[in-house]
Order: sequence, then structure tokens, then C-alpha cells
Amino acid sequence: MKIIIIKPFQVLVIMQNSIDENAMKYLGEGLANCVNLTSLKINLQSNRINENKIKYLAIGISSLTNLVSLDINLLHNNIDENGVKYLEESISNLINLVSLNINLSNNKIDENSVKYLGKGLSSLINLSFLGINLQFNNICDYSIKYLAEGLSKCINLNSLNLNIQRKMDRQDIGNIVKYLIEGLQKCSNLNLLMINQGYSKMHELLIYDSIYKQFTTKLKRLIKLKIQH
Repeated sequence: MKIIIIKPFQVLVIMQNSIDENAMKYLGEGLANCVNLTSLKINLQSNRINENKIKYLAIGISSLTNLVSLDINLLHNNIDENGVKYLEESISNLINLVSLNINLSNNKIDENSVKYLGKGLSSLINLSFLGINLQFNNICDYSIKYLAEGLSKCINLNSLNLNIQRKMDRQDIGNIVKYLIEGLQKCSNLNLLMINQGYSKMHELLIYDSIYKQFTTKLKRLIKLKIQH
């Protein structure tokens, strides 16, 4: 596999190809040579990527220390705790990142996976925009505590788009709100927050009002808050 740099902004799309381990190895090696990249967008959704494959991508990305913008779509693969650990180790090297968007929807993400993700985010103190999609995974409310701990280190974060859609009860969503507020209170520049969660009765006005008031009371710099279900 050959990577061709057309402009300083590189877009790579390999969808629904069941990419094998050797191809991922070549991809990682190619990326590692692109040390001058400042922006990178990769779409590898629906490729049956597991921990053995993702490690090659992670190794390649870890060399791109000049990146300021990174967008990775890993929707509908087989990435588990070990796979996220590889991603965490690579992303934590990208200390110049200003924008990060990562889609891990429909994988095998669990509580420990989110713990690694939060650890990786904790190094990105220059991050201004962050988008994370964890919907349709095996995460619980306590998983968000680990994520929030990482977010608390992103002191320059301006905008957060978080998708954690899954089946929740009222206690789950209450805990998630609590953990997020605890972490995001340290992000003094945060003014845009979008959350997509899965509480089936979110349409109940009293529940929505309670969540809205908690966020807007504690996160006083918020200009826009959007909560979806």
C-alpha cells in the first residue's frame, strides 16, 4: 500500500475492505514516513480491525508529532481494550494537536478501554476541539469517570462533542453528568458542549431541565449546550 501526499492535508479512505494485517503494517510504515503532516483524516470503518492490526496504525501515527488536526474513523471494527491501549500510546505523543475527532462506535470498547482513552487525552493540553463517538459499546457510567479525568487535563478545550449513546437508566445518566461536570470544570475555556446519550425517557421535561441546569450552573463559560438522545 502506498501513501501519496497531495497537499499538507492528507485524506485516506479505506472502507469495507476487510483490510488484512500486512496491509495495516504497510499503512503504518507509510504514515511513519510522513513526518511533516500537519493534518490527517483516516476512514477505516468496517474493516474487521482488531488489536493486532490497530497496533501498526498506532505506531505510524505516533511518529506524526507535527499533527495539529487528526480525524480517525474506526466505526464498526473489532477494537477492544488492547487496541485502545495502542491508540492511547500513539495519541499521547501528539502534543501539538489542536483538533481531534475519533469514532470508535460499534467496537468492543469497555470500561478499561475508556480508561486508556482518558489517559491518552490527558497529554493533549493544546487541544481546542474534541469529538469522541463511543456509542453502541459496552461502557457504563463509571467509564465516563475515567474519560472525564482525562478531559480535565485538556485545559484549553473550547468545544466537546461526545456521543455515548447506549441504554441507560436515570441513575446512570445522573452519574455521567456528575463525572463530566467534575472533569470539565477544569476546562475554563469550554463554551460549546454537545452530548448524545441514550436515556430513553430523556424527553421528560423535568429530567432534561435538571441536566441542563447542572451543566450551565457549573460550567459558567458555556455559550451553547446541546443534549440529544
